[in-house]
Amino acid sequence: MLVTNKPIMEFQWKGLNLLNIVEMALLYTLMVSCVLTISTIYKDGNISQEKAMQTILTEYNEANFAWDNPAYESELQADLNDPNATYYPTGELVFALNQNHTVQYNMNPLDYRLAWKFDILSLAPYFHKILYVDAHTGTIFNEEQLLCSNGSANITGHGSQTIDTRYIGWFQNHHILKSNDGTTNVHTKNYSGGNFNTTAEVSNATTSWGNNHQESTTAHWCVTQTWDYFETIHSRIGIPDQNFGNEVKVLADKEWVTPTTQNGEKNGAWFDYSGGIDRIYAGYFDAAETMYTGELSILAHEYTHGIDQREGKLKYEKESGALDESFADIFGFLTRRYVTNSNNWVIGASNFQNREKRNLQNPSTHGIHYDINTTTNTYNEQPGQPDTYNGTFWFDVNIPTSLDNGGVHVNSGVQNFWFYLLSQGGSDTNDLGDAYSVSGIGYADAAEITYYNFVNNMQRKSKFEDAMEGSIEAAEELFGVCSAQAIATEEAWYAVGLGSGSTCEGAGIKEAKNEFNIFPNPTQNIVQIEFTSSDHRTIEIYNLTGQLLRTYNFNSKIESINLSELSNGIYLIKERGNNSSIQKVIKN
Repeated sequence: MLVTNKPIMEFQWKGLNLLNIVEMALLYTLMVSCVLTISTIYKDGNISQEKAMQTILTEYNEANFAWDNPAYESELQADLNDPNATYYPTGELVFALNQNHTVQYNMNPLDYRLAWKFDILSLAPYFHKILYVDAHTGTIFNEEQLLCSNGSANITGHGSQTIDTRYIGWFQNHHILKSNDGTTNVHTKNYSGGNFNTTAEVSNATTSWGNNHQESTTAHWCVTQTWDYFETIHSRIGIPDQNFGNEVKVLADKEWVTPTTQNGEKNGAWFDYSGGIDRIYAGYFDAAETMYTGELSILAHEYTHGIDQREGKLKYEKESGALDESFADIFGFLTRRYVTNSNNWVIGASNFQNREKRNLQNPSTHGIHYDINTTTNTYNEQPGQPDTYNGTFWFDVNIPTSLDNGGVHVNSGVQNFWFYLLSQGGSDTNDLGDAYSVSGIGYADAAEITYYNFVNNMQRKSKFEDAMEGSIEAAEELFGVCSAQAIATEEAWYAVGLGSGSTCEGAGIKEAKNEFNIFPNPTQNIVQIEFTSSDHRTIEIYNLTGQLLRTYNFNSKIESINLSELSNGIYLIKERGNNSSIQKVIKN
């Protein structure tokens, strides 16, 4: 440490680093040829470390620093096995090169300043840099960006890709699979069966990983890409959707375990949330370890399970569990499409058997279903998933069996096919004999409706009927009543065996069935509504842009609505329910 009341020649080179000196010849030049000049410039630094740090805090007063985040501090202490470890920087007094100057042999020593050097990590806005504060003036005069450790790796199935890594300096001097770009917070290690914090890092000496640790770099890349999809497309930061995002711990390259000796261990890929920690596992489906689950649509599928844990928390059984699986399939497909622009509706690793894959466009060609003999309580696994509610291959959830948790990996095919029809459209006759025609609305709108329904409307024991109602509500909320998106949403559910389809003008290929009559129509102020029964009903009034204007709850067969406060024009009167009916009314 510098002792400022001593002559400069006594401490000039003791305890101080001369930054950017790469040759002893230059050091000699500075020490011998320029010592008088150096003595003049650096004779006394009058800014303390505390004052220098305060300059940084004032300059970056809106930053959220890592040392103020308990989760980051706890993680650092665990990683270093030091309860006192902190991101709060300790200043180092150095000779630092002025900004925009370069090292040369015949350098003017005036190009250097006595400075306090600080290592600063901010989480929002995200940056990691070295800041230099002049020890005489107290001003920040130079900085070094540290977010430059991203590297390249050969990702299975995707070739050479950029991976988000972090450089660990000091005595370790290597790169690890821990993200440091933007808000992304993903940390990948190889599965060891032990505590994640004490498990060794997956590391590489340079930023060029090549084929090194390919199973791990692939899993890391897949999860960081999934994080990016949800943040970019749905504005969701991490699995719990919170500032700085809870770290996702990825445990890669998990060895296959013989089922008879598993002792609770699993094979394949899965998500686990416990103790406030999000974990994604990537292992193998086969003893030969050729079928690795570190694939983009698979790990995006598991990431989506994590979101469900933080949102609707669909119970993993029967219809609610099948919906959970389906949402994971849909966003697995959407993530892969976002990253690769692939329109392949089959998800899963390319070398998997068809039973381990899903086909959203044609569920009956992939995945599995079961032929169950309730008399003998036996079953046979068969290929294919259902594409129609209560149709071919449907798993009867009323059968008293724990098989596949009540068909969660079987019945998921129904909502999968609904999503395909919603985005792409199609005409055919379903397993129930109902002809349908759906006009697709494209990937983006279909994804927005599905995500809204997933995170806002799903509950613990939601069923397919709830998913239908929730998605219709989402489409109407996002795009308006009787919008093309709302019509397609209802028509797609009708196509897979749920609901009666849309009653909006121009919808489908079937006759609309009105559940109530309105009169007089046109009207000046009062309109009468006549229902088929006196059951409780919810009536909503919308304008033609889809804006909800009024909501009424009725319990009689005939009710009156006063439209006097509305401007003259055309309005939509809608009855909410399983057989939603919409009629136009003209006010003049």
